[in-house]
Order: sequence, then structure tokens, then C-alpha cells
Amino acid sequence: MSGRPALRQDCQSYQEVQSLYSIAHGQMGGTGLGAGTFRNAVGGMIIPDLKTDFIYSALAQELGLIGAAGLVLLYMVFVLRGFRVSLFASDGFSKLLAAGLTFGFALQTFIIVGGILRVIPLTGITLPLVSYGGSSIVANFLVVAGLMLVSNRANAELAGHA
Repeated sequence: MSGRPALRQDCQSYQEVQSLYSIAHGQMGGTGLGAGTFRNAVGGMIIPDLKTDFIYSALAQELGLIGAAGLVLLYMVFVLRGFRVSLFASDGFSKLLAAGLTFGFALQTFIIVGGILRVIPLTGITLPLVSYGGSSIVANFLVVAGLMLVSNRANAELAGHA
């Protein structure tokens, strides 16, 4: 060995580095849906866990900064609506349930997007309602179902009083 430090691509954070390269390759407008570069010349995956942990970097490459920001905006709207449901719920349990489900959804989104963008340490959770994964997608649909149930009860009580 020559005593030189290893290149950044050859270290333990290989996936994160390739993910950042993928995001940078998307630039402002993206490469287009289905036109992302995710395989090397031999046919191997450039980012090993692309469909689960790093799906946001794939979307950022294909949709660009504008599309990635739009996706985060959709999550923000979902969280805002969830907290609005908790405000309109009539009983204390429904308020806490809606607020807790919404906060959990928001926290999961923040942790995975922040980890991919290297704002916080990366964990192994998935991006809600987007990433491939059986138990994760089922759990997130249960969160949506719980919020819809609380919203339906709140709307029924408001309609009954009017």
C-alpha cells in the first residue's frame, strides 16, 4: 500500500456517495421518468438498495430538483391535512390519535429524506407510500386509514350538529 487514503467511492459510505451523485445527475429538471442511470456498464446496480432505502435519490434523478421538491411538498400537505383532522376531532382520543399518526408519518419522511441528503445520519426506514416493502407500505396505509376514520367521525359529528 502506498499510504494514500482510499477514494471516497471505495469507503463504507458507497451507497450514500452514489446516491448523492444520482441526485446531482438529475439537476433541475431531471432525466425523465424511466430515463435514470442506475446500472453500471456490467449491469450491476450502482445504488444497491435503490427500491427501498434510496428511492428518493432515484426520484430526484428522474424528476430533478423541481420534482423532488414537489414530492416533499406533497408530504407537507399530507401532514398539514393530518394535523387539521386532529384539530377538528371532537374527543380527546381521536385528537391524540390523529396527531400521533401524522407526527409519525412526518418523522419517518423527515428521517429518510434527511438521511439521503446527509442532513442527519441515515437509517434503514423507507419513504412512506413510495418505497418498495411489504410491511412498510401496509403500516403506512393503516396510518392513512386511521386518519380517514378520525376525519369521517369528525365530519359526521359536524354534520349532525348543523
